[in-house]
Amino acid sequence: MLLDKKILSAAMVMMLVPYTVSAQSVESFYKGQQVTMIVNSRPGGGSDSYARLVAKNLGRFLPGKPGFITKNMPGGGGLAAVNYLFSVARQDGSEVGIFNADGIIQSLLGNSNARFDPTRFNWIGSVNNEVPVTVLWHTAPVKTMAEVFTTVTIVGGTGADYKNEILPRFYNRYLDTKFKVIGGYEGSTGHVLLAMQRGEVYGNAAWSYSSVLLQAGNFIKSGELRVILQAGQKTIPSLQGVPWVYDYVKDERTRQIMDLMLAAGNFTRAFGAPPGVPTDRTQALRAAFAAMFEDASFLDDAEKMKLPVDFTSGKEIDEILAMVSRMPADILEAAKVAMEYPSK
Repeated sequence: MLLDKKILSAAMVMMLVPYTVSAQSVESFYKGQQVTMIVNSRPGGGSDSYARLVAKNLGRFLPGKPGFITKNMPGGGGLAAVNYLFSVARQDGSEVGIFNADGIIQSLLGNSNARFDPTRFNWIGSVNNEVPVTVLWHTAPVKTMAEVFTTVTIVGGTGADYKNEILPRFYNRYLDTKFKVIGGYEGSTGHVLLAMQRGEVYGNAAWSYSSVLLQAGNFIKSGELRVILQAGQKTIPSLQGVPWVYDYVKDERTRQIMDLMLAAGNFTRAFGAPPGVPTDRTQALRAAFAAMFEDASFLDDAEKMKLPVDFTSGKEIDEILAMVSRMPADILEAAKVAMEYPSK
């Protein structure tokens, strides 16, 4: 029996409905949308400042020009926010976040608190490449990096998964330094700065240089806070004369481990979207992020906020993570030991 033409037409329309929904344009999706920016720390400090900088500007470059709001989700050395974005957040492009790059690397090294696969995120890009520096308060009995090799040097930490606790453990194991980490300073590294001023600790063994300038630049200028070590894969021109961590590397194997430990510095202020976000929306987010760096208003905002910016694309983040995944097993295992994460 032949189907009635009206019934057939209706059936065809119903068959097309799913396609029509899935083919919603990026512009129509984002128009009138309010995108949530998940921040992996408490208000204040580097991550929060960079997240607010991007939230203020990114929507202007997306089709549909959505608004952005920030939502702070501290905890677990920044991993609570990443776990949320991986498993709970909406996978439609309406939730994005700023990531703790160290935590991303740690997930590949066996950190059981990192309940995500970083290669499955849709990486948007990084707003800055960071260099961890070691700083000491002027009243500390230790004055130079050379003394750290002979004298117990007490430094503050904000969590076992943060680089200000990870890197001094690594330095002790592979460079023979004598750092003693006092953990438990919750929130931003500003709390460790207060601990220095109170005389509870001597300094911070690994504080992102841009955060130092943002939170304590006046103390750098006054000489009350001294940078005694820089730990990037490249040196900072403005820190000429400050010892470079690679100067203390004793052999090629240690250098390889160091490269792995510091890989996160290439995308420290990384932004990403959850797995499952449609490809066209991910591409739009990446294109908007890149365009933002060419915008005078964005660059002016960054300067006013005293936030150095340095663009890394989402594709480059994918490549860095792939490189880490291909590291020789013994180098990965050595990094796990340095971070004190046992093998699974």
